[in-house]
Amino acid sequence: MKRAIFLSIFLFGYFLTYSQRQSLPIGTWQTYFDYSKAKSVIVAGSKVYCANQNGFYYYDIASNEAIQLSDENGFNDKLVSILAFHEATKTLVVTYENGNIDLAKLNANYEPIKIKNIASILNSNAITSLKKFNQINFNNNIAYISSDFGLLQIDLIKLEIKDLAQNIGANGEQVKINSSMFIGNNIYISSSKY
Repeated sequence: MKRAIFLSIFLFGYFLTYSQRQSLPIGTWQTYFDYSKAKSVIVAGSKVYCANQNGFYYYDIASNEAIQLSDENGFNDKLVSILAFHEATKTLVVTYENGNIDLAKLNANYEPIKIKNIASILNSNAITSLKKFNQINFNNNIAYISSDFGLLQIDLIKLEIKDLAQNIGANGEQVKINSSMFIGNNIYISSSKY
C-alpha cells in the first residue's frame, strides 16, 4: 500500500513537472543553445556578450536571461572570432573567422539597434593569407584590429575602414600581428617575427 502511494505521488510529481516544461505548443520549435566553451567575452553595461564555438549571445544581468544573436537580429555571419566594446561610441565590434566584420551600435540598454557590415576583408583577393583576427584595441574612436594579415584600423564614428598596415616586415614581408597597445601617442605591436 505504501509503495502504491509513493509510486502515485512520484508519477504525479513527474507528470506535473514535465507538463510545466512543455510551454511550447505542439508543432513549434525551440532552439537549445550551447553556452559552453566561450572564445570571447566582453561586458557592455548590463549585458555580457559572449562568442563561443557555435554562435553568439548576450546575457542580460538584470533579467537573468540569455538572448541568442544571429542573422535574425541583423548580424551577417556565424563563426565569431573576437568581440570588443567601445563605450564612447557605444559600438560592439564583432569579427568573424572568415574576415567579415560587423559594427553594432547599441542603445541605452546596450542592445543592438543598428548593424553596419564591413565585408572588404572577407571579399578581398589581395589578402591571400588567413583572414584571422587576433585582438581588438581602441585609441580614441579608432578600433585597431590585429590580424594574420596586418593591422586594420576602423573609424567607429564613420563606421568604415580607415587604414590597413600590411606587409610591414623586412623587405615588405607579411607579418602576423598578434596584438597592439598604446603608450602615449605610440603604438606597439606584438608580431610573429619581431
